[in-house]
Amino acid sequence: MLSASYNLPVGRGKRFNPPSRVVNAIVGDWSLNGNVTFQSGPPLAFGNVIYFGGPLNLVNHPANTGDKAFDIKRFDMVSGEQPADNIRTFDSQFNNLRRDPTKNLDLSLLKTFKMGERRSLDFRFESYNLTNRVTFAAPNLSPTSTTFGLITAQANTPRRIQVGAKFKW
Repeated sequence: MLSASYNLPVGRGKRFNPPSRVVNAIVGDWSLNGNVTFQSGPPLAFGNVIYFGGPLNLVNHPANTGDKAFDIKRFDMVSGEQPADNIRTFDSQFNNLRRDPTKNLDLSLLKTFKMGERRSLDFRFESYNLTNRVTFAAPNLSPTSTTFGLITAQANTPRRIQVGAKFKW
């Protein structure tokens, strides 16, 4: 994660100084804040399943095509044949089998408008997941499910924008 804050160079005593006090009060002294998150996705956690062997490699973005995320034929999918209590020989997680990585950008723009000595109005414009990038959820890992191997959900929220104001006196 990387965070940054930048005071825009517009306002009284800054690089760009508007000639009018009214214009300066509106466009001057804004701050821009940002958070960028890059994270690898968490490993997929298989339960107690019967695995027949062979390579398990994820398909690139199967959620876009409706394809299975991996070769489900390598697992026993019959409900009555699932193990109840046994000695596990199949790893529960593999480093190459992970959910989508997180790549997120959040930005906010804020300003405090002074109204005399004690009063002020704080204004905020905030955007979460500004690029509106989808992070797909993990595929269904239950071999007896009809959606086994399918990605059916999104792991993050879509773009959200909010505006807020706070009056202090």
